[in-house]
Amino acid sequence: MQRGTFDQRARSTQLNIQNCTGLPIINDFGTLRCPRQRDVSSAPDLPEGTYKKTCFGCSVRDLHLHCKQCILDDGTPVPSSVSMEGCSAFGLSETTESLYCEKPSVRHDEL
Repeated sequence: MQRGTFDQRARSTQLNIQNCTGLPIINDFGTLRCPRQRDVSSAPDLPEGTYKKTCFGCSVRDLHLHCKQCILDDGTPVPSSVSMEGCSAFGLSETTESLYCEKPSVRHDEL
């Protein structure tokens, strides 16, 4: 079946609604999810990256970025951390379910 075509087959899906308290529940091509879970505040001055869209409760300690909750596409929350050494921006990998370096830091001796 191609994406975007109408499919009349019934599908089973489930979602822990406690993770969506106060947020809308959406049907994403047959998968129920909330766009993101309850907002968990993060520390100010965090490094850049796309992880900020899906990770919450983030802080920097001992040259590591720690996030209490990163929300996967299926709505599952996972904690994650990554070393910040040699990196200036971070993302969340759906495959490994963990934070990763999106953009290596530019070293001044390489300029």
